[in-house]
Amino acid sequence: MVYPLWDLEVDVYFSNELNHSTDYIKKSFEEKLIKLLYANWDDFVKKQVSKNNSCSSKIFFQTEDLNIVKKSLIEEDLTNLTVVEYNIKDGFVLHDETYAQYLNDIEWAQSLVVDGSSINDLLDEAYYVELSVPSVQYIPCDDCALFSASDDSLDGVFVKKNRDVYKKIAPLSEKFKNVGYMTLLGPYFNSAPVIGVAKFLWDVSIDKTKQKFPDEVLEAFIKATVNGLNEGASNCDDCFSFKYLDNFNALRENQLAKKALVKREDVYNNSWAVIVGINQYSNGSSLNWAVKDAENIKDLLINSFGFDEKNVLLLCDEEATLSGIKSALNEVSSKAREQDRIVVFFSGHGQTLSTKDGSDLGYLIPFDGDLESPYSTGLAMEEVHKIGRLSEAKHMLFLVDACYSGLMAENRKGLSTLKDEGYLYAVANKPARQIITAGQKDQQVIEREEWKNSAFTKNLLAALNEWLADIDGDGYITAEELGLYLKKTVTEDSNQQQTPYHSRFIKSGDGDFIFFKGE
Repeated sequence: MVYPLWDLEVDVYFSNELNHSTDYIKKSFEEKLIKLLYANWDDFVKKQVSKNNSCSSKIFFQTEDLNIVKKSLIEEDLTNLTVVEYNIKDGFVLHDETYAQYLNDIEWAQSLVVDGSSINDLLDEAYYVELSVPSVQYIPCDDCALFSASDDSLDGVFVKKNRDVYKKIAPLSEKFKNVGYMTLLGPYFNSAPVIGVAKFLWDVSIDKTKQKFPDEVLEAFIKATVNGLNEGASNCDDCFSFKYLDNFNALRENQLAKKALVKREDVYNNSWAVIVGINQYSNGSSLNWAVKDAENIKDLLINSFGFDEKNVLLLCDEEATLSGIKSALNEVSSKAREQDRIVVFFSGHGQTLSTKDGSDLGYLIPFDGDLESPYSTGLAMEEVHKIGRLSEAKHMLFLVDACYSGLMAENRKGLSTLKDEGYLYAVANKPARQIITAGQKDQQVIEREEWKNSAFTKNLLAALNEWLADIDGDGYITAEELGLYLKKTVTEDSNQQQTPYHSRFIKSGDGDFIFFKGE
């Protein structure tokens, strides 16, 4: 994969699975790369290449896991960049800003095809088969413009009404049938109507120590087994990758651990919540949607995550005085036991005081508080931190829809930012006091009439209602995942005017608050 920049600096990423030496690849690759630059870019670039006679001083070679490189590019702004992908079969393929869509299509196909697939249940005593989607190809299809959305292709009435169009479209993807591809009706890529076809790859790991048959016999048997679950695999020579492992037992144990489901009742006995929303302040500017934010979060916790209504305390406007909030926090934190979880949601004003030593003190402003006098009228984050330390609850998550700093938090991750094997088991049984805020000091909470929520709560509801924050698609959303998701989406929705922050209270443990799908 080549990742050129317009000033002719070029980063070249080689797969770390290549058999040839890097020096050999560099030598053969550089000539092709220079020809590609010369053939495809404007006169200015051609002059630069001709003038220098070589790009070698501007080419940087690296050996990487290309899957990781591709995923990182999804987050890049590719408007002024070009990505060039090279493989033996297709040669050089240029991608411009559409590359981000291409990578997202791969992720979508991966989730559609792989998640829950019976292929990934092929864990034998001596082999394991894992299905992935390494690439998507696009076939121009003018007739596909008929479909205003990809869901149209699944609607029975729509299909019947447009049967003739389907008959015209079918032959376009016929050549991909039974050779390890799945057809996806676009409908659009880079504003052009297309048919997308997702390539399958079955990655097979085999226990080298238990091999009883020749390689070709065992591989043919595994192909036949896969073909029984996915028709077309047996005719696809480049759809399989075989690896023979000396340490297969370690891989097998990890896969067995991943398959064992963690259930809510195994982690939590009871769930508690304190929810605060303040629109009208007695001594300050009003907000429009804070009360609705709070009411929406209450409904979410009760209806989607099994919180008992009697365990959820809702305080709005004049109920949310300083004494009222402290009383509710004390009541819930003292009732919760060591196998329980607590959610604290606050939607209202926050304030920050800066000290002479350069540190910040954070405050939540109650209904009867004053933004100009947070020390004497606000709820100090130091007090919130103490409540977290005094409670027996295993996990506490503070969701604060306010912009301020001074959180009594530390920049320390949990056991892992990714849920690799055994992660849930580890964090489920360790204590945690975590916090996610809508923004930081000197930022403003963004509310809009069209959302009827704040930017933070809008995205929080989508993250949990629509399960968008389940980054690795395993059926669980941890507070770490939720924080990462909100940081990205709220920053985008607010046009970079507010950036959520997530962290842990000081010395609060390495666990992770967990939301379970379908609780």
